[in-house]
Amino acid sequence: MSALILFRSMRALMAAATVAAASVGIAHAQSAAPATTPSTAATTQTPSSMQVRQMQNGFVFAPEVRITKVNDRAATLVGASAGWQMDRTLFVGAAGYVLANRERDFEMQYGGALMKFSIGGSQTAGLTPGLFLGLGTATITRPLSERGMPGGPGQPDPRTGRPSMVSGSTPVPLYDNIGVAEPQLNAFWNVNRWLRVEGGVGYRFVGAADVMQPHLRGASGSLSLQFGGH
Repeated sequence: MSALILFRSMRALMAAATVAAASVGIAHAQSAAPATTPSTAATTQTPSSMQVRQMQNGFVFAPEVRITKVNDRAATLVGASAGWQMDRTLFVGAAGYVLANRERDFEMQYGGALMKFSIGGSQTAGLTPGLFLGLGTATITRPLSERGMPGGPGQPDPRTGRPSMVSGSTPVPLYDNIGVAEPQLNAFWNVNRWLRVEGGVGYRFVGAADVMQPHLRGASGSLSLQFGGH
């Protein structure tokens, strides 16, 4: 009888131990769950620590004013450029300029391709080297003597053989088609996401008739407002 009572007591104790062990395991699992949460959070937060920046591409338009000299006279060129800007850095487009203080014998206009590369384009300020290549026309006046004409009244005109009625200093209009290559170096200021101010210098190389060429090329200063890009 004692053995039966002892067997039943041991069986009840084992059952109680089993229930207790299960309870402890559940409690341990529940208490361990919060400890794994920070680890999981840390894992999910890792990608957010990476600096992922979306490229800012878009169409831009920029009215521009250039101050220069043409035919030994102060000249103001007005124009604009338009094109596609990639990541606020590389600009590829077209530009055109026309002489604003033009007269019948003092004209120049040209247009063509423009490419610029901004150093630190996403920063507040930086530098933008660029290159313009284009074609156009120009009209200026030069002394008749520069065209190999007679040096004074009464001298024979080489074209007709008759005495000339004009002097070598008489101004005559010259017109020619021109090719233009203009390297540029600008500084920029990003005012906000859609407005950039640029100002800088350039040098205009001109391909034209030998008589006109030295009077059309020269240095220039520019100021432009660039809209868009995002």
